[in-house]
Amino acid sequence: MKNTFLGRLSLTALLIGLLIYPQQSNAQFKNLRFKHINIDDGLTHSWVHSILQDKYGFMWFGTDGGLNRFDGYSIVEYKHNFRDKYSISNSTVTSMLKDIKGELWIGTRQGLNLYDRKNDRFIRCSKIPREFVESIAEDRDKNLWIGTTLNLYRYNLDNDSIYAYYPALSKFFKIQPDILVQTVFVDSKNNIWIGTYFGLLLYDKEKDSFIHYNHDAKDQKSIADKRIYSILEDKAGRLWIGTQAGLDLFTNASERPQKGVFEHYQNNSKDESSISKGTILSLLEDDKHNLWIGTENGGLDMIDLNNFQNRVNTFIHFKNDPSRETSLSSNSIYALCQDEQGNIWIGTNGNGINRINLQEDKFIHLKSELGTKRSLNNSQVNTFLEEEDFLWIGTEGGLNRYNKREDTFTHFVNNPLNKKSIGSNAVWALCKDKQGNLWVGTWAGGLNKFNYKTETFEHYYNDPKNENSLGSNNIFSIIEDRKGNLLIGTMGDGLNVFDRKTKKFTRYNTSNSGISTNYVSAIIEAKNGDIWLADETAVERFDMATKKFEHFTHIDNDSTSLSSNYVISIFEDSKENIWVGTNAGLNLFNKSTKGFTCYQTENGLPNNSINSILEDNSGNLWIGTDKGLSKFNNAAYLPGKPEFKNYTREDGLQGNGFRRRSCCKSSIGLIYFGGSNGFNLFDPDNVPKNSYIPPVVITNFQIFNKPVNIGERGLGKGTGAEEDLILSRTQSVFSFEYAALNYVASLKNQYAYKLEGFDKDWYYVGTKRTVNYTNLNPGRYVFRVKGSNNDGVWNEKGVALPIVITP
Repeated sequence: MKNTFLGRLSLTALLIGLLIYPQQSNAQFKNLRFKHINIDDGLTHSWVHSILQDKYGFMWFGTDGGLNRFDGYSIVEYKHNFRDKYSISNSTVTSMLKDIKGELWIGTRQGLNLYDRKNDRFIRCSKIPREFVESIAEDRDKNLWIGTTLNLYRYNLDNDSIYAYYPALSKFFKIQPDILVQTVFVDSKNNIWIGTYFGLLLYDKEKDSFIHYNHDAKDQKSIADKRIYSILEDKAGRLWIGTQAGLDLFTNASERPQKGVFEHYQNNSKDESSISKGTILSLLEDDKHNLWIGTENGGLDMIDLNNFQNRVNTFIHFKNDPSRETSLSSNSIYALCQDEQGNIWIGTNGNGINRINLQEDKFIHLKSELGTKRSLNNSQVNTFLEEEDFLWIGTEGGLNRYNKREDTFTHFVNNPLNKKSIGSNAVWALCKDKQGNLWVGTWAGGLNKFNYKTETFEHYYNDPKNENSLGSNNIFSIIEDRKGNLLIGTMGDGLNVFDRKTKKFTRYNTSNSGISTNYVSAIIEAKNGDIWLADETAVERFDMATKKFEHFTHIDNDSTSLSSNYVISIFEDSKENIWVGTNAGLNLFNKSTKGFTCYQTENGLPNNSINSILEDNSGNLWIGTDKGLSKFNNAAYLPGKPEFKNYTREDGLQGNGFRRRSCCKSSIGLIYFGGSNGFNLFDPDNVPKNSYIPPVVITNFQIFNKPVNIGERGLGKGTGAEEDLILSRTQSVFSFEYAALNYVASLKNQYAYKLEGFDKDWYYVGTKRTVNYTNLNPGRYVFRVKGSNNDGVWNEKGVALPIVITP
């Protein structure tokens, strides 16, 4: 079966993408997660016609039900109100433009509007008839070009004059079209291109007339279709035309020819790498020189312009997949926009906004995919084991084997009719011994030995009549020690040691040994030969020679004892430090004192349930918790001041909770962590960091809990030079709301504020975005707020608002 980027992405491709092309690769593109903003998030309508970022960093969405302003947290909506002459002229917002001064022009179903930011209202442009405004563009001569369904207008901003081109255009069509102008575009040479329902037009300034490029069925080099929906000039100066029949490249556009030569890119049902079928509604070139193509009913396509060659290009496709919650939400793409941070915003018909960022998802996420055998068969991942050609994955639905060379999955599941099938589908432990045997521990299915030749299993079960049989059929851990013993942690009969020659089990349980419990969840062998056991009552050190157990437990009022007796995980790092994960924090064992140092949320961990622990090749610990993944920087070197970097589902994790002891480091240093929604794979040396310094703005000001418009105050650059906000002493109970305009994992943005003249120091308040002040004395103050992005990169300058309280 041919594996393409239209099919599921192979782990091999992911490894190549992570290790060879960490910045940008097809593997990375295929793993893109689309974040959605819809009506439930405050969007006023699910049909989005236009998207724009203003000069302050806010995102604006033009929808079929109003204009929306977004700050990463919430949406402010603007709708037409027939009782308010300063409301927007119509609630169907079809087009937007940020002009050279940063002013916002809003096209609607009924005319053009200029947004008055100071007064948070709209000025309706009376010069333009109340027509359906399809497109707005600005040339270098301070002209706005406004394309409507009935006309093309040139509006000069210097002299406030307007000129209508309908008479000049009428000669190009025999009957009045339903829609005249669909799009207007000004290229880098100040040429004005107009896409209409009767072909492509180029405005000739010298002659004040138009050159017409229409479809000619007899001419293969003519434009592919007369209906033109989108136009874009890329950074290389190529002109792309989106038509009803596909995408055209105007190969001689720079010559301003009377007759154009067009190269066609159209769907070929027999070629998966051809462009998707559908009208080309929107075009965008991003800052990495990828061309994004929005179609009607065909989804979103992308082509790499860095390696562009006529007719030999591969289009990568993104379509809605109902089985994937992070897929493109709709296959009809009406608007595309890239913001200053690199986010790509996608406006759809019927399913709101989508957002992607090529650097956002720090972790590859793989899970079970419905309808295909080329994926995990169950998303609850309990354990991993890597072999040279295979990656074994134990889940609650069976044992999965991924073949790295062939990019295939094989699923081993229990079959009651086949005695040689795996004993149970709940796989909790995997071990490859020195003899090359694969041992599989299951819940309720005993110990299983895999036969590589026959791909069947040999079973070892508990026999109540045989004291040398396996003590319990519930197995949570298996290791082989340096002497070749197979040690098995059971849930019900303590520690079992298996002699593979005699096929007998020696049991160490509460009835015949000094072990503290019969529930052994984890086993490790330290480099010095010590065997460490984790259970629900203690962490224990077992001496195989003397058969003695040494117990370490929690002691009330002893801060050097284990933080909790509920031990979940245990790990030895490269410096031979022993780490113990409990439900009450991470514990470091002190070999000389036999005490522990505990790290908890107060030290920076996201959660105190330490489910899994691994070390990367740089001495950092990676810790799976119930509230995300945490990186303990330089942990193996025992830093005096611990530093934790925490990641959540917002960063691309399979979820915030991780399964107990479900982790693995590969031979090349990649790290796997499993959860209930699949597993994450990442290169710890190449976890992307968001370096964007976000603008910080004041989004709301209230006096006695009532919003007060402060115009453009609070949108400055933190200089303190903004116009003073004058309040009387009777208004001295007020509050601020603020935001760092970082759209990647916005909920993780951090903030600090200070009211100069009142507060002595900065208050660092985490993710909190509001502050209240009451009964201030008359005087002059400056409110300052600064913020960080999701990765802790701060805008130290922030924003400042001077406030004067009069007597």
